[in-house]
Amino acid sequence: MNTSTPKLSVVIISHNQREVLRRCIESVLQQKTTFPVQVIVSDDRSTDGTREMLTEEYKNRVIATFFDSDKCDTTFTLERSSYNRINGLQYATGKYLINIDGDDFFTSTDLFQAMVDTLEAHPECTLCCQNYCVVDSYNVNVPHVVQNKSDLLKQNRIIDGQMLYSQVGYLPAACFMARNNKSLTEIEENGIPYDDNTITARYIGDCKIAILNRCDFVYVQYGSSTCASMTEEEKSILFLPEFKMMKLNPLYAGVLMRRNLGAFTFVSRKAIKSDYISSKLQTYFGKCDIFILNRLSNQICFSDRLRYRMIYLWTYLLFGLHIKRPFFYRILYRLAIGKIPKEARF
Repeated sequence: MNTSTPKLSVVIISHNQREVLRRCIESVLQQKTTFPVQVIVSDDRSTDGTREMLTEEYKNRVIATFFDSDKCDTTFTLERSSYNRINGLQYATGKYLINIDGDDFFTSTDLFQAMVDTLEAHPECTLCCQNYCVVDSYNVNVPHVVQNKSDLLKQNRIIDGQMLYSQVGYLPAACFMARNNKSLTEIEENGIPYDDNTITARYIGDCKIAILNRCDFVYVQYGSSTCASMTEEEKSILFLPEFKMMKLNPLYAGVLMRRNLGAFTFVSRKAIKSDYISSKLQTYFGKCDIFILNRLSNQICFSDRLRYRMIYLWTYLLFGLHIKRPFFYRILYRLAIGKIPKEARF
């Protein structure tokens, strides 16, 4: 693939994944397009020969950049991979953008062309989206079964963000091709990582999403993934994306809150019961400008504990009485997240 004046940039992140990274890179390079594609691999301090593979085997075919997350003040593998992704994004110069992890891959050869053609035909769309499959790393050759069962993903059509979050839900970042917005690639000092769901929240804006009835992306459940070094207690809280997405894109606060009332109940109950919170979680969430997360502590003051009780009771009320009116969700946002932005929709 010619990388001069690219129309599309593909950012791949990796860490000690040489062999599966090769599979990912090849699935990108095999794409047949009428335009140049820029392939960027940002590798985080790999010690398994990845650097040599990139600089020798893929010399002149990919842009290899190397990053050392050990120099960052990071707490979780998820946070480290976010810094690695941001490093790769700084090299992306294409009009369009795809993010993918090094252990995942694409299965067709015409996907990139179809997605770019769709976005070119629909300037009102910021994203083009497809479905995905999930396989275990020990057997990626099993028949690939479509993962998301939403009817919206079974047709070629244009939807808005409300429909995406209410009827489709969350999808891996590599399901999307986005219009590249360089202003979204700077490191943000808000404790919100560049994971799958928050990448989408950053790029969706107040525009439309083009759906392609395709399923050419495979998400691999890999043994040394982000989750491997975490306790169950840490995973139970860390992978609640709702609060971070509401903060990043308050245009969809209402639909995200209605979809995920259980997350408010779960975290507020944990605080009220004084369940143990690991020091890593306290450090990580202490960076967030989100009350329900950044006040989680093993020693919560009286006023904060009272506020957590109010969140719990208010959420219980909304859920129990099936309340949908925006006024009540504005109150929950103010209690759990913080100051309500002018652009927030409920």
